[in-house]
Amino acid sequence: MSDISWNEQPRSIRPLGQWTVYEWDEAGSTNDFARCLPPWHIARCDYQSNGRGRFNRTWFGACGGLWVSFTLPLPDTATHPGIHCEQLPLVAGLALLDTLEFFGIFEARLRWPNDLLLHQAKLAGILVERPRPDMAIVGIGLNISNDMGKLDGKVKEPPTRLADWISPCPSIDEVMEQVSTNLKAEWQGFINTGLSGLLPRLNSSWGGKRPVVVQTDDRTLAGVFLGIDELGAPILEFSDGLVRTIPAHSVTRLTES
Repeated sequence: MSDISWNEQPRSIRPLGQWTVYEWDEAGSTNDFARCLPPWHIARCDYQSNGRGRFNRTWFGACGGLWVSFTLPLPDTATHPGIHCEQLPLVAGLALLDTLEFFGIFEARLRWPNDLLLHQAKLAGILVERPRPDMAIVGIGLNISNDMGKLDGKVKEPPTRLADWISPCPSIDEVMEQVSTNLKAEWQGFINTGLSGLLPRLNSSWGGKRPVVVQTDDRTLAGVFLGIDELGAPILEFSDGLVRTIPAHSVTRLTES
């Protein structure tokens, strides 16, 4: 267990299948709260005041959305050399697609490496952190019925929410239950086969080939996103016909153009 302490104790602690859920009215970031928990626990809040995405980009978490972090065990790399924490956003992306399909939405797609889009609008984001070698935190922000008007002027791309596509809209608890079930299943598949076993589904989840601009540590590249390789790295085709894999660790931003 981490030595980080909570400023406020959870309002409730309850079981959810294999998971144990800790819930708060408000949190700065559920990922920070989750650092205090062992694997197979969930930290959820109604309002997230200081949520973050990759590279500490701000995530706004008003009431009505699912702001949640899941703690997952990580196996020893000596016995599971193909398992890499950096690939977990892709695993979680599949769990979110599974969840939407359960609720009858089949038009969603993933955007490498950690976004869920529905009709070109951002529905959810994923942030994975590794507070210690044997555990990962999968943070998910999913818009359900939160007020999109509060995001005006705060985000660069249009957001969307489940309530705009499903009637009646499922509750936060209903969505969280499905996400938790699907994340456990996708995690197990990942542990069993590595990312290679999930690759066919992942490469059918991008919505086809798309022009992108990729910013790396030292350059900007424009090409067509074709999919990912067995390590989760993006594969680009350039105007001269050259196909190249861009090391995932070097990518600071991928933007669809």
